[in-house]
Amino acid sequence: LSQEPVTFEDVTVFLSRAEWDALAAGQRELYQDVVSDTYELLTSLGNPGNLPRQGFPQI
Repeated sequence: LSQEPVTFEDVTVFLSRAEWDALAAGQRELYQDVVSDTYELLTSLGNPGNLPRQGFPQI
């Protein structure tokens, strides 16, 4: 079996603006930490790991 590379979009949960606004500050910070760690891991494995065009909401 051939394996397709895992993409950033495959493993990331994208939040709508309403979902983002409903998070507490600590939850937003945790989300950003997890997304950042995931991105760094995938790029370290040679995946170009393009971030979404719209970027991420800021705290």
